[in-house]
Amino acid sequence: MGRTSFKAAARPRGLPVGPVPAPLTDAGPADLADLEKLLDGGPNLVGAVRRRAA
Repeated sequence: MGRTSFKAAARPRGLPVGPVPAPLTDAGPADLADLEKLLDGGPNLVGAVRRRAA
């Protein structure tokens, strides 16, 4: 997993990550929406429970 995708996936889980270094760019709104669907759907496939940030 690349640094950009790791950080994008870590933020909704409440992990303190900063911006990605240049020349990379942070994920855009459409990418984040797709990622959110994956994060919600993936654990459901294996019966896991996703914890939301407090």
